[in-house]
Amino acid sequence: MMTSTEVAGSKRPLEENVDNNLLELAAEYQGIEDLHKNKKRRHNFVVMSQHPDLRESQVLSNKETLLPGYIKKIKLVNFMCHEHFELTLGPRLNFIVGNNGSGKSAILTAITIGLGAKANSTNRGNSLKDLIKNGCNQSKITIILENNLENGYSPDIYGPEIIIERTLKREGSSSFVVKSASGVKISDKKKDLQQIVDYFSVPVGNPMCFLSQDAARSFLTASTPEDKYFQFMKGTFLLEISKHLTNATAIYGAARENMIKHKINLNRLKTSYNDATTLLKNYESTSNLNDRKLKLQGKSLWIDIKHNQLECKKLEKSVNNSKEEIATIDAKIKSKDHKIQRYLTDEQAIKDDLESKYKDVQEKKEVYDSAIAEVNKVRDNYNKELQNEEDINKNIEKSHVKLKNLSKNIENLENKLKEELGTDKDLLKQELSKCEELDNELNDAFNAQSVKLQDLQQKESQLIHRRNREVHSSQESLGNLADELRRIKQGHNDFLNGFDRNMKQFLSALKQHEHEFTSPPIGPLGQFVTITENYKQWTRCVQRAIGRSLSSFIVTNQKDSRLFQKIMKSERVSNITCFVHRFEDFDFSRGKAQCQYPTILDILEFSDLHVRNIFIDYNKIEKIILIDNMTEARNFLRTNPKNVSMALSLRDERTGFFLSGGSKIDTVYYANKLLMKMSDSTTYLNERIQEEQKTLNKLKREYDEQINELKQNIRTLDNEKKIIQNKLNNNTKQITELKKDLNKVVDTGVLDSAKDEYQRIQNAIVSYETALEGLKENMNTLLEKARPLNDIRDTAQKTYRNIKKEFEALKQELEDRDIRIRRYKDDITIQNDEKARIQEKIDRVQSNINDLMSGIETQIENASEFCSEEESTSENLPDNQDDIRKELEDISRKIKRNESDIGVSYEKALELYEQTMSKFLSAKEKYIEMDNALSILNHSIKSRTVNFGYQKTSTFADADFDFRNSLRIRKFKGKLDFGKTKETLNVYTGPQTDKEPRNVDTLSGGEKSFSQIALLLATWKPMRSRIIALDEYDVFMDQVNRKTSTQLIVQKLKDDSRTQTIIITPQDIGKITDIDSDGVNIHRLRDPERLNNSTFHG
Repeated sequence: MMTSTEVAGSKRPLEENVDNNLLELAAEYQGIEDLHKNKKRRHNFVVMSQHPDLRESQVLSNKETLLPGYIKKIKLVNFMCHEHFELTLGPRLNFIVGNNGSGKSAILTAITIGLGAKANSTNRGNSLKDLIKNGCNQSKITIILENNLENGYSPDIYGPEIIIERTLKREGSSSFVVKSASGVKISDKKKDLQQIVDYFSVPVGNPMCFLSQDAARSFLTASTPEDKYFQFMKGTFLLEISKHLTNATAIYGAARENMIKHKINLNRLKTSYNDATTLLKNYESTSNLNDRKLKLQGKSLWIDIKHNQLECKKLEKSVNNSKEEIATIDAKIKSKDHKIQRYLTDEQAIKDDLESKYKDVQEKKEVYDSAIAEVNKVRDNYNKELQNEEDINKNIEKSHVKLKNLSKNIENLENKLKEELGTDKDLLKQELSKCEELDNELNDAFNAQSVKLQDLQQKESQLIHRRNREVHSSQESLGNLADELRRIKQGHNDFLNGFDRNMKQFLSALKQHEHEFTSPPIGPLGQFVTITENYKQWTRCVQRAIGRSLSSFIVTNQKDSRLFQKIMKSERVSNITCFVHRFEDFDFSRGKAQCQYPTILDILEFSDLHVRNIFIDYNKIEKIILIDNMTEARNFLRTNPKNVSMALSLRDERTGFFLSGGSKIDTVYYANKLLMKMSDSTTYLNERIQEEQKTLNKLKREYDEQINELKQNIRTLDNEKKIIQNKLNNNTKQITELKKDLNKVVDTGVLDSAKDEYQRIQNAIVSYETALEGLKENMNTLLEKARPLNDIRDTAQKTYRNIKKEFEALKQELEDRDIRIRRYKDDITIQNDEKARIQEKIDRVQSNINDLMSGIETQIENASEFCSEEESTSENLPDNQDDIRKELEDISRKIKRNESDIGVSYEKALELYEQTMSKFLSAKEKYIEMDNALSILNHSIKSRTVNFGYQKTSTFADADFDFRNSLRIRKFKGKLDFGKTKETLNVYTGPQTDKEPRNVDTLSGGEKSFSQIALLLATWKPMRSRIIALDEYDVFMDQVNRKTSTQLIVQKLKDDSRTQTIIITPQDIGKITDIDSDGVNIHRLRDPERLNNSTFHG
């Protein structure tokens, strides 16, 4: 029994495919039947319904009545050889004429593509991209359909016109857009376009509807009767209908064979179902035991439910206790947060005050340093005058000694005037003259050495003063760097203060006025620029090159610039540049330096591309290269490298070189404040501190070397001065001795000379004393000048120390606040962690509660299936789990004993019953469904086969009738002979004078071409397409047959309101035949410019 059920339920995949095809085909045919019954349209588009209905026949009886759906206008943009083309078409017959290469065939291709065809169906390429004009990225086809007539397509949505646009792109896929007459987009889905062309009966996929040159050639030159028959059947859809009927018949036959197998399986399933029903009835005798078992099981479940409900209440109490703990923690957090907010409220004011104090400290320090410099200057001048006074006093003292000696000498000379000596006077005078000359030289040298010594001593004083000033400045810079490093480590980064001390308030003001700008300003630009880690040694040098732009902002127009300046003025921000720059990207690669050295652009990273473009536009950073060595940079620039405007080189920690042109070299000094971001500011500041410490040590070392050198020079000069002084003293003694000897020889001459010398020295003493008085006056003046300067210095020192003390106090207060805030935040973090832990516990317990409640609900549902809660309280049921378990075991043994007699368990019997019943009923329903589908399909195939026979006969007759009418225009006779037993089409034609018409293949070229045109018109007749097009039908005709064929086309189609016909020909129709009809429109095309046209052109 079980085996038969499993076999009956199996099915092979092939049978399933046949069944599915049967159901789909039956549903399709049934839907078509319903459509015929309910749908009202101008045309019936279902296959095998080619004849117009009565209503349409009445409409077409009036040649003046136009129908909607024809093409009013076509527009082409960058399509094949057309750059901008527009053509308005008539509703009936249209001739498009023009020379070869004028783009005629491109129009037919555009109509086919625009109405939804694929590229390979046009014989113009395998891809739509091949149809885009060369040099263009996209092409656009616009087709406007008439919809303002009776039976238009959804006129309440589209209005009097339907606009179809198809855009072809080289990159990406093409797209459709269907618009209303007012240009409103209705849909961009191809299925909606397909519904429109189906509604108007435009079979774009039928090659006989839009005959390209190749398709026309294939149809008109069909050589065999079989080929002609095939082309005719394909063009009139009869071939496709025949294939559908054949396929449906095959599906019906395969499905009918499957139904026999389904019947056998259905009988097997019914037998299994009957056996399972009998088996289940055998268990009715044990129903009381099962009822008792169900109640006992339900009682056990209800006991568990009550126990779980008590546990649930305990857990809920635990959750409430935890929530109270969270409330207590929230109160503590709120208290600490309130304290933090209270500190933060005044923190910005303190920071502003601290920044202001810092500026005041710098200003007062500058005043103090200036006062010290003035005092030192006066002191240096006073010391110089004091030294001069000392020198003059020494000279006066020396002069008095000389006077004393001269006085004694004169006295001796006067005492010895009467003595005569035999000494050579001339020799003594010559020696005395040399000694006097030497005395003058030694005096000059002594005075020169004194001046040099004074200059060196003054230079030493100035050098010591400059050393102290620069060392102090370097130490202060070092302290500022250390303070900045400490603030960063404490979490306070004052990077924006480097641009302006009010920058933070300024950015806040810009944020408040953001809605007033066309686009929000971007800046300061330095905060969007980061120097890469490998080039951090170039930071200050690069900043010196682009520093002004780093402090700048970007806006998009002059209006925003004026608003920016207004806000900047109100916030007291200065030294900020505002660039007016459009936010657009551009290609700068051609102007970038191409060499082995990196540019500034290479070593910078920008978080905003607009910022990068600003630096490229205004600073030319793609043209500035970086070369470590200045000599190497200069030699490289002398080669005139392309796109290189400047080179930067490193010198030391404070200066660098800017080189341009290979000859110009500028030494530049770096700024202290950093206006660009670093990948690691802490590391950079540590390195700056090390560099600054090295610079300070180097500065001290260099100054100490210069000062020691000056001291050594001073000692050398002082020794040289003493040597000259000794030489001068010895020479003076020699002069004195010579004069004594000379006086011995010459009585009056030596005496007079001594007296003259005595007088000269006295005059010198008077001059020295006069100069000494002047020096004393100068020294008194300097002392008077020094007193107020000392007062100014002391006042400036006191002010500087007081303001610095206030600054340090403010800084300490801010640090204390930060420490307290961090401590409070740490406390809040700890309490939040505790809160999260408790909340996690609550969530976990709550989850357990939810799971328990869900389990209780499931238990209640399960228990209710066994018995209700009221039934579980019955007095005849046990009240504890042990008694219930014992009774259940007893009942189970009894049921098992009964089941062993039957052969299977009750649950298995019940399961088997449900399975066999479900399979039997499902199979029975499927069998009835498929049997009904077979009936529908069989009926439809029979009726359609009959209709197809009628349709084929009618189509053959209509085509033959139209063909005969066409031949009469040239006074020919003939017929279309469709084979009754073979699928052939023989075309017979000839002059009316012939006894019997001949096969068209035996006719001359002109007569054959005319007959083929008549065949084409006969094929078009039953197609009932709203739009038909033909490309170059007359290319193989002579002038006479071309004229006759054209007259035939005009006569047959000029008044046909049912079909819009488009004929493409290189001939001038107006010259071939006279056309005088409102139904004919001739469109002459100019030759377009062929430059950069598409690879494919009409």
